[in-house]
Amino acid sequence: MKAIAIKKTILLMFFTTFSLLGNSIDESINHDIIQWLDACLNNKVKNCIKSSNIIEFSRYTRFNENNTLSWDELRETDNCFNRIDTLIHTDTIYTNYFGNMLDIFDVDILEILNKEYHQHLNGVPFNFERDMDSLRKLIRKYDSTTVAWKTADTIKGFYIPVDLQDTYNQIDKLFSITIIENFKNNKSEDNAVGIEHFGMGLSLRNAWKLGHSRLNQFFAKFGVHSADNVSSIIVTAWYRYLNNKPINFDKLIEEYRKYQELTDVEEMKLRNKYKKK
Repeated sequence: MKAIAIKKTILLMFFTTFSLLGNSIDESINHDIIQWLDACLNNKVKNCIKSSNIIEFSRYTRFNENNTLSWDELRETDNCFNRIDTLIHTDTIYTNYFGNMLDIFDVDILEILNKEYHQHLNGVPFNFERDMDSLRKLIRKYDSTTVAWKTADTIKGFYIPVDLQDTYNQIDKLFSITIIENFKNNKSEDNAVGIEHFGMGLSLRNAWKLGHSRLNQFFAKFGVHSADNVSSIIVTAWYRYLNNKPINFDKLIEEYRKYQELTDVEEMKLRNKYKKK
């Protein structure tokens, strides 16, 4: 019970601290993020972060490649940064500050926070604005680019399939025979798809720009627009295709459409919960 009470107190301090930022967010953000992370992370985790050369320390297992931290400590570390992620998506001070950068540069913003805190622990002054300036310069170019991606048949040298059937003719061009055979021969569909979410799925999301391309537009017509969900549908269907199993597209798309609706609702609830009135 004491542990729960302490966590609630820290979380309350986190939201209270960020709610008092006022209008000078660009000046206050350095101090407040450092204050929150210093309170949230224990010294063992800080030392592990400090000695690591991996900027995205809270996202990759290499952060703990020497097994210094327990799984509970890793999970709590990730939670500390996820709470910041939640706040910058829900508090109007932050949503006004970042604007549509949260839609396009969400991951980049978190990488900046991770990088700056890593440097802070190594004696380099925390300066969030230092890297944010470069993102602001990129956003205008990115806006115009993503509009063009929605109809492009090729993006950065990769042909973009028009529908699910078209993906079957293209996936084997992106992966080695070994990867394909290992994927195909996995006895469990759920296991195969789960393992490849950050392997094959990530490669497809990046190569086919599944958040913006014409292939995304195809799935959006069925109510599925998340790049993660689109890639999961493609990988699941391809597993069935390779193993001569029925694709059952209508049932598959319905499962992910319902999941998409659920996650959209939950995300909206979370944002509304902390939105300033």
